[in-house]
Amino acid sequence: MMMMMIVKITILLFYYYYFYYYYYYYYYYYYYYYYYYYYYYYYYYYYYYYYNYQSFYHYYFYYCYCCCC
Repeated sequence: MMMMMIVKITILLFYYYYFYYYYYYYYYYYYYYYYYYYYYYYYYYYYYYYYNYQSFYHYYFYYCYCCCC
């Protein structure tokens, strides 16, 4: 009887640690992909606004210094 209790407790502990580590790695990979998604999103908008700023700057330079002269 004591042996059966030890086996049951061992099995329960095994499942407990198994699900604990599964949850931990799932959370870790979720955070990892979320971080890289945010990272690429941020740089996409950074280059987008940078490109628009350069376009505006070239347009302004052309209009004010080339057309008005």
